[in-house]
Amino acid sequence: MRLNSEQEAGAPIRAALAEVERDPRAQRALADVRRLILERFPSATFTVARRTDPAGIYLYAAIEGADSDDVLDPVIDRLFEAQVEELLPVHVIPIRR
Repeated sequence: MRLNSEQEAGAPIRAALAEVERDPRAQRALADVRRLILERFPSATFTVARRTDPAGIYLYAAIEGADSDDVLDPVIDRLFEAQVEELLPVHVIPIRR
């Protein structure tokens, strides 16, 4: 199978994201965010995915009837720490179930 130029350009990004996802700091940040969300929304479910636009590790948090702001409020400080201080491309996407 021949890759097009867009697929070829994304390959290094995907490889870098796989490495970031294995980084203990990223794993810790994701675990911290999950814990903070579960403290407030015990029935939340999570999916982790790598995305290339923008590049990062995305934690999708599915929560029954919760507003996005309600989900992000308890984790915003930890996300800031991960993204700005630790330079980790970790993001949270709230999804209403």
